[in-house]
Amino acid sequence: MLLGVLRNLSNIHDYTTTILKHHGGTLMFKGPCLTNINFILTSDPLNVLHITSRNFGNYGRAILHSLFKNESFGRFLQQIIQKKLESCLLPFLNHASKTGVQFIEFSEFAYEKAFNKMEDAIFYRHIVPRCLWKLQKWLQIGQEKKFNESQKMAKGKEQIDDKFLRDTAINLQAAGRDTISAGLRWLFWLVSTHPLVEAKILEEIKDNFKTNEENCLASGVKGLDKLVYLHGAICEAFRLFPPVPFEHNPNTMVYYSLYSMGRMEQTWRKDCLEFRPERWISEKGGNIHVPSYKSCLDRNISFVQMKIVVIALLWNFKVQVVEGHHVSPSVSVVLHMKHGLKVKVTKR
Repeated sequence: MLLGVLRNLSNIHDYTTTILKHHGGTLMFKGPCLTNINFILTSDPLNVLHITSRNFGNYGRAILHSLFKNESFGRFLQQIIQKKLESCLLPFLNHASKTGVQFIEFSEFAYEKAFNKMEDAIFYRHIVPRCLWKLQKWLQIGQEKKFNESQKMAKGKEQIDDKFLRDTAINLQAAGRDTISAGLRWLFWLVSTHPLVEAKILEEIKDNFKTNEENCLASGVKGLDKLVYLHGAICEAFRLFPPVPFEHNPNTMVYYSLYSMGRMEQTWRKDCLEFRPERWISEKGGNIHVPSYKSCLDRNISFVQMKIVVIALLWNFKVQVVEGHHVSPSVSVVLHMKHGLKVKVTKR
């Protein structure tokens, strides 16, 4: 299997899914002697639920959720997102729609580039023998050289005070920059390639808020709960393209593939590869409850942020993927798009 992983490294997520399907959703892998690659890999929802929820304490992970469940924090977060949309993103997209420019990504800062390279190197460490990446680290070559250079860039030379550290820690935990931005890219790609889904989302926004997105955003976090179909669309995007495709637990070698879990026919039936938000909506018209993973700080905060962005963008603009633009997952701990998402926006 190790040789197969290395041969299919550029397509590792789909290769892993194929292997797991062949082994019924769970397999135990023992690598060559001295490689220190021995682990259990699973995509079985019951196993994942066991690890992340029911026996959470046994796997050495404990996270405080009190701040993120606080209503004041939720209102504050919504205000910040709305301010960023009104002052930055919406004016930029409005300009892009007038000029007809096609764009892939916003410019990356040096810190962001360094952070992304570090994520790639961390993923690499999980799929090659420890002795190999340790040797690369000692020789300062390959991914380990990139990791070291990126780490120096991320650290910088400036003195950092306690307030900056506190604010940065909260920002990283609450915003989840990489996971939310990756999730939004996949969601907009799926919505733009499924016009019927886009129409249903817009219809739901109009039915619940009548006038415009300002009333929608001003209604608060509870008002967003009315958007059942949008919630289902986000869940469906996460099922097909989870922002964190693999996770593992400290002091164990148990990996669970969320990417593979969303593609198992025994769980999602034969249409498991289709984008169908309806699968997350109950017969009564509400959202189907899914047990939350305790390893996630608070998925509700992520849903709030994504809903606000989707509402503001879809209400004001039509987002179209440029014809011929190839989309595929990257090889990293965060499921970015390998070539970004090249789009053209037009004003509605």
